[in-house]
Amino acid sequence: MKILHVVGNKIEASNGIGRLIPEMISMHNKFGSFTSSLLVFEDLYESFDFDVSNYNNIKDRITFFSEFDLVVFHGLYFLKFIKIKKILAKLGTPYLVKPHSSLMVSAQKKSYLKKILANALFFNSFVNNAAGVIYTNADEKINSRVLNNANYIEPNGIDFSLFDSEILPDIKRVTSSISEPSVKFIYLSRIDFSHKGTDILLDALDLIKSRGEISRIHLDIYGKGPSSEERITIERVASLDSSHISFKGPIYGVDKVRAFKSSDVFVLTSRYEGFPMAILEALYCGLPCIVTPGANMNDILSCNDVGWLTRLDAESVADTLLQVSTLKDGSISSKSDFARDYVINNHEWSKVVKITENIYRSVIENAS
Repeated sequence: MKILHVVGNKIEASNGIGRLIPEMISMHNKFGSFTSSLLVFEDLYESFDFDVSNYNNIKDRITFFSEFDLVVFHGLYFLKFIKIKKILAKLGTPYLVKPHSSLMVSAQKKSYLKKILANALFFNSFVNNAAGVIYTNADEKINSRVLNNANYIEPNGIDFSLFDSEILPDIKRVTSSISEPSVKFIYLSRIDFSHKGTDILLDALDLIKSRGEISRIHLDIYGKGPSSEERITIERVASLDSSHISFKGPIYGVDKVRAFKSSDVFVLTSRYEGFPMAILEALYCGLPCIVTPGANMNDILSCNDVGWLTRLDAESVADTLLQVSTLKDGSISSKSDFARDYVINNHEWSKVVKITENIYRSVIENAS
């Protein structure tokens, strides 16, 4: 089987799809009995591990796409997807859509009128005519618009090697003084008010300060976003006047792993998600998570006890932060063990690739 993955987003570590796809394709080719390649648009991304093509540089597109048994589109709202779909229809080649949260009801509310028009003209039929839709977990499926009755669950995987590197021994955080908060929280995601809910987290911190309890919170905020939202984040963190709360900008690779391993609890207040890679990374590092319903972890939390679910409003987030800040080490440690075990049992790449291969083979056989 030859599989082509089509990505409209820029391939970079600061966005979830850009972080996931190169690793995913490499693991497909390592563990699967099929070959995966990547197609990008404007991006200049290159890889030594797998074939990468740029749509704009392909002279004979019919010949190019005829080489593949299946095409997988990642994301949704890219007009070039529609052009490729027409070529695939001529060739009789099946395709799958992996929306990465784009079909979630909450995500559809962003730029609502534009999406209503785009859906009516192009994307409803694009999804409906696909061989199926791939969701990252059951919660994403439940919370998404149904445009195609053929659907699959394919979890994200994670490469454990970086996190288990010998140059990154387990870091035991030592409280420097009796006045320092005992639980260290970390937010590591994009600075994105409308998507990641960074504004909700900042509102919660303001509320905690107004209650006179900001000294109980130790939080490091890492991320990259629009300059205007980064500036607001910096200003609002400064207004908290707390030496234990800071905005530290983006962080990647080994530095990111060190930040996870020197923290206790991961925080993500998203309005909508597929299933964030940052959550998988945090869980594997033994960090239980405080998440809102948009993070799509309801089922995982209820079945595995790896964190706390809070409502998407400042008061609920503030209450949960304060509640967790009072927990003793033993309470955090038990969830920490569950978190790591959950990822090892469900998101190791060799296991995920078996699921992926079964999906691809079934779709190709049904299209024959």
